[in-house]
Amino acid sequence: LPYPPTGNNYKRMRVTRRRPVFYLTARAGRYITDATLLIRSAMNKARLRTPTGQMQITVVLYAPDRRHRDNDNAIKVLQDCTAKGGAVENDRQYARTLILRGPIRKGGAVLVVIEPLSDVDLAAEIEAVETEAT
Repeated sequence: LPYPPTGNNYKRMRVTRRRPVFYLTARAGRYITDATLLIRSAMNKARLRTPTGQMQITVVLYAPDRRHRDNDNAIKVLQDCTAKGGAVENDRQYARTLILRGPIRKGGAVLVVIEPLSDVDLAAEIEAVETEAT
């Protein structure tokens, strides 16, 4: 997928009747449309159905240049696009998110891998984290 717009280029705010109203920028709208079409096309080509249950999303971010970028902004946009594109029913299905920074790539890019996550695996991982934290 193409590299998502930054948070500053994603949403804008204006005040209407003394209340803030947030809206997507034109750039964000184009990105969502393009990413959604790419995801649907990949799903159709691979003859995949929208999965149910808990999922893991692994994202490799290939920034277009050396500027500092916030991973959180990119992840939320990508999770929304995968849900809209039918890769998952709802982005709440993501029980585990792994973010990796790849090397800089001219123009930027994103690799997204979505995999099912069993309840047993997740429960064991949560227990291990809780044990380590205490």
